Amino acid sequence: MWVASGLVGLQLSYLYALLFGALISPTDPIAVLSILKKSGLSKKLYAKIGGESLFNDGIGVVVFLTILGLATGVHKLEWVDVSVLLARQTLGGAVLGLLLGWITYRLVRSIDEYKVEVLLTLALVTGGYALAELLHVSAPICMVAAGLVVGNRGRTYLTCDYCGSGASNIP
Repeated sequence: MWVASGLVGLQLSYLYALLFGALISPTDPIAVLSILKKSGLSKKLYAKIGGESLFNDGIGVVVFLTILGLATGVHKLEWVDVSVLLARQTLGGAVLGLLLGWITYRLVRSIDEYKVEVLLTLALVTGGYALAELLHVSAPICMVAAGLVVGNRGRTYLTCDYCGSGASNIP
């Protein structure tokens, strides 16, 4: 992008070219999941690839916000500062998401009421996202990590109003 802009006579700084690259780099997780669903992959592989796609999106958001902060002067353009910011955003988001997901999983496991279980997962998403933003860690990565914990562990304990069993037994 930086080279191409110079060839057409535009003076685009390298930092803004990186910002554009970070903006367009994440994959579309909805499209990825749709393609995977049609391909007939096993549920386990589907969850792994889908989770990886969502993590890519979260990392893309972190990289974009980091470069945006550098381009606008909010953050210093020093490797140590950028590394600390990226580590805090990604690792902090993942750790918070794992913690919130585990707490929600434990709550869902102790309840046998479908509506309450759904409300708990909605509270996880809305409250967890707000908490991640308040703590200045990556909210998208936090929610992906929490969703993977609840989705992989919690679905065994979710109840099904139609069949009276756990969601893992639903056809």
